[in-house]
Amino acid sequence: MSNELSTTRRGFLRASIGTAGAAMVADGCSRELTTEKAKGTRAPEGQALERVRLSTTVNGKAHGLEVHPDDSTLDVVRNELGLTGCKLGCGHGACGACTMQLDGTPVATCLLPATALEGREVTTIEGVGAKALHPVQKAFMAEDALQCGYCTPGFIVEAVAFHDAWRKQHDEREPTRDEVAAALSGHLCRCGAYDHIYAAVQGACAGRFDGPAGEVPRYDARPKVTGEAKYTVDQRPAGMLWAKALCSPHAHAIVTKLDWSKALAVPGVVGAVDVLGESRRIRHAGQEIMALAAVDERTAEQALALVEVAYDVQPAAIGMEAALAEGAPAVYPSRREKKSKDMPNSSEGPLFPEPWEGNLRGPFKLFSKKPRKALRNIEKARAEGTVVEDTFTTQVQCHTTLE
Repeated sequence: MSNELSTTRRGFLRASIGTAGAAMVADGCSRELTTEKAKGTRAPEGQALERVRLSTTVNGKAHGLEVHPDDSTLDVVRNELGLTGCKLGCGHGACGACTMQLDGTPVATCLLPATALEGREVTTIEGVGAKALHPVQKAFMAEDALQCGYCTPGFIVEAVAFHDAWRKQHDEREPTRDEVAAALSGHLCRCGAYDHIYAAVQGACAGRFDGPAGEVPRYDARPKVTGEAKYTVDQRPAGMLWAKALCSPHAHAIVTKLDWSKALAVPGVVGAVDVLGESRRIRHAGQEIMALAAVDERTAEQALALVEVAYDVQPAAIGMEAALAEGAPAVYPSRREKKSKDMPNSSEGPLFPEPWEGNLRGPFKLFSKKPRKALRNIEKARAEGTVVEDTFTTQVQCHTTLE
């Protein structure tokens, strides 16, 4: 890193829209962050030589395209053709948000190389019911089979293929819930609208939505079932940059070296920002270390691979018992060590007021009106020998959106 730190953190974030892990650049820290601006922002060179020409049909319209060998079908449809209805979710073919039909068969386009489109026919959500809503779309609207709507296009593209095949074979016999669930098993809905989704597909297959669309409970249902709804990831403002974050593979470590000079030398890279903080301590696997911004996503990815980082790997506390054991590595220092550079920053500390001592936090003050009294009662019960001790667990609620 050089001393040429003319880029502000606010300016870096204002110019960048993060994708995947890059969204973590905005970590809410109040500390001053180290940033560096690239000396030049000329466009990436030499990529045209790597591109492949192909002819394909998308939603009934012929297209001649030049694609990069690493482009996915989803990349090309969204970025080159501007059809943003189908979404990137997991990027591993597991969530179904990117589903399109290839020659009538639903496929996960985040995994399908764009070069495979030569001579093929692609149908996106924009091509479903382009002239008139498909019964599945009307059913989704009527049954309120959506909430945020991010996963809805993928569900509908898959459900339309199932509906059309079902009606051809079974006419208007209604499929069972299990049959519909099996057909849509490759799709995730983080809002949890599965019951309504299955009911919608069952009703569409039974012919209950073959007529005109009626009143619907959700005013924004139509743009969501047609792919017209625009989300943050669909925005392409003029001059937009792409940001990518470098994340730690270690659960506990000290970063001893961070050199992004080679990354900043890549044509198209605009700047970089260090988001780790003064302590240089990694507290969990996947923690963001730095991020950079470039003129396009591929350039950002290529540059990120050139960042040099070295770690002093530390013992990790895996699980509650290990974290509370005597001599366990401390995730955070004592609260009394207020001047320690290892203190949590504003994005790492407790979201609500609560005491902590090393790896032990609580009781949670927001839900405990008299925490000290509660602790005294626990100690009293232990002294009297009337306490039953055990370990109680509950499921994890992970609020992981698809967008």
